[in-house]
Amino acid sequence: MPVKAEYRQRGSVQYEFSTELLQTPIQLVKVTNLQTQIEAVLSHIVANNVERVHDDAPLRFWEFIQLLRMAKLEDLQMVWRQHKTNPAYRQWILDTLPSVGTPVALRFIIQRFEAAELSTVEVAQALIASVHMVTANHEAIQLFDSLRVNPKIKTNPVLNEIVLLGYGTMVSKYCADKPVCPVELVKPIHTLLAESVSKGETWQMISILKVLSNAGHPMSLKPITKVLPIHGTAATSLPTRVHAEAIMALRNIAKKEPRLVQEMALQLYMDKALHPELRMLACIVIFETRPAVGLVTSLANLLKMEENLQFHAGSSSQKSRSSASSFEAIYNKNKFLGTENAPAFAVILQAVRTDGKLQGYQITGYADKTNARLQLILAALAADNNWRLCADGVLLSKHKATAKIAWGQACKQYDLTVTAETGLLGPSPAARLRMTWNQLPVVFKRYAKKAYDYIPAYVLESFIRSRDNNSVDQLSFTVAATSERTLDLIFKTPTYITVLKKNLRRAILVQVPNCLLFFFHSAECSSIRDTVTTFNNRKYKNEMPQYCYQILAQDCSEEMKFMVLLRKDDNVHNHINVKIADIDIDLYLRDTNVVVKVNGREVPTSHLPYQHPTAKIEIRPNKDGISVYAPSLGLHEVYFDKNSWKIKVADWIKGQTCGLCGKADGEIRQEYRTSNGRVTKNAVSFAHSWVLPAENCRDTTGNMKDLTRTEFEFNSFLYCLDLLVCADAAVIPQDFYNYSVDMRETTQAHLACSCTPQCA
Repeated sequence: MPVKAEYRQRGSVQYEFSTELLQTPIQLVKVTNLQTQIEAVLSHIVANNVERVHDDAPLRFWEFIQLLRMAKLEDLQMVWRQHKTNPAYRQWILDTLPSVGTPVALRFIIQRFEAAELSTVEVAQALIASVHMVTANHEAIQLFDSLRVNPKIKTNPVLNEIVLLGYGTMVSKYCADKPVCPVELVKPIHTLLAESVSKGETWQMISILKVLSNAGHPMSLKPITKVLPIHGTAATSLPTRVHAEAIMALRNIAKKEPRLVQEMALQLYMDKALHPELRMLACIVIFETRPAVGLVTSLANLLKMEENLQFHAGSSSQKSRSSASSFEAIYNKNKFLGTENAPAFAVILQAVRTDGKLQGYQITGYADKTNARLQLILAALAADNNWRLCADGVLLSKHKATAKIAWGQACKQYDLTVTAETGLLGPSPAARLRMTWNQLPVVFKRYAKKAYDYIPAYVLESFIRSRDNNSVDQLSFTVAATSERTLDLIFKTPTYITVLKKNLRRAILVQVPNCLLFFFHSAECSSIRDTVTTFNNRKYKNEMPQYCYQILAQDCSEEMKFMVLLRKDDNVHNHINVKIADIDIDLYLRDTNVVVKVNGREVPTSHLPYQHPTAKIEIRPNKDGISVYAPSLGLHEVYFDKNSWKIKVADWIKGQTCGLCGKADGEIRQEYRTSNGRVTKNAVSFAHSWVLPAENCRDTTGNMKDLTRTEFEFNSFLYCLDLLVCADAAVIPQDFYNYSVDMRETTQAHLACSCTPQCA
């Protein structure tokens, strides 16, 4: 309570910041004779800044800039004619002109270039500086546009790129404070992009995309979309470098149109068939759109389930940051589990010395089931010994686990982080063990060096395929099964990266875990009495409409080497069609005998085996049926008899197949993946999704029309319903429940939908 007394009114106690600008005052130049003053200041600067910088050099330089800003084009030309042959004067003039920042100075630079009075280096330096210093107005943009079409500029790759990028930057500066930016400024660049795409000029496409990135004009979104690797468009065939630049070109546009860019970036990020680098870039763009917390959480959860090591890591440093961030988030939330949880176990090893002092160690374990975390603390029992060992392990996902080990005084002297993960390295199954550290005991490094020195040099050289630089605080070992008989081994030591490739010889017995054994053999899919066993050994009953073709197995890579189809004929017997190379192979029953047709012509059994004249494709009898062999094209064998069929694919194409037989990637939890890429738990829905569309299933010729080079895609659609946004304010139409529903699936709605401001 305030003291009871008489108080005077002194205004508010609210603090107010001063509004004046505390800057160093700049002395304005009084102009009496502009040419004379320019000459005097320039001569003073040149004379007094030869060996060492004069004390008044900054002030004189600023005075020189002010004088040149008031100069007309004729004044600049006169100064140049007087001093262009003197290197010292010439250098000061060219260094100062970009800082003048007027269209007159820019026009002067362009004229000197066209008159061949400036070297390429001088022009490049002047233009680069002018881009950032010249005021972006209509005249300046026109000057850069004239340079863009200048023949002398276009014939010089360096200057051409500087001018193009500078033009984009000038457009961005010009539109920075304008609510609507004229689309006419970027239309010429859109035309250049379309021309470069039609001509297939990769580097030109990359340069133009950088220009659009600098400009950041919202109307550039549509032209950029045409070169993005969106499924089903012609742009998917463009080089990855072009796709990368196109994605990065969205970053500046995201500042003005965050919602549109976010939707596009999400589409790219969720496409698991996309190159890992492109998906990482799409993730970067998403964060440029200032995503909501719900979306960020969903992205983090999706990252935990990511199987592709290249995407999960990108590079080793990026991988370290992503895994460390999720691990550190759990660790920092509760560094010592003992504060909230009782010990899961405790082991005490102790001894009492003759002097009565206690010696020994105590091991205590704590468990956090919610975060799949285990913590071990090893502590010395002696009262005067503060040595500790702290080990924390977290199972981040079913493919990844991270452990942090720290030891020394209070667990703060040394530390080591170990991450183990499995997944794919490109198309190959892989496993990786990585260790990073901040500080390790010297003895560790000494023994590691001794062990390395024991390996003969000729042994290392016989294995090493390539080397590269690596982080000084990182050690990792990656093994990738590139084929049934070969492994790629990648060592990342603190000095360099070593890539080894060696055959697995039959004489060497290698104990391979069952979970990895799958990847070292060809995958097999089979069916007996309509019970299908997929490549991943998952069984289900296949219910299919009669006459309509289903895709059993297909190479779903860009090369699309083969397709195996199945249908029921008039007698409800199986009919197999194999499309591979340039031929169609039909296998079906006539009475109880297997009939073979190649491109519609029957091949008698007596004429088998059949050998394709150019491709390595062979058809020959096998037990009670017929087999088709094309291992070099990924199709190891297709077997057909009166009761069953069987498909084997080569090991190198695993993970790239699709159809009723699955992806052959060893992942049974996502086995029922429909033709549009979604995962369902219903075997019937899964089987029906792989039925080929046709107007009439009985019209077998119609089913097969143009299948050889056609990809089939069945899309389901997810809609965001505005009428169901707020639970307490939703108005549901009376006929809402009468709407027909073809398919219903659960999805993470906040990836595609968002709350309205009323209920956010």
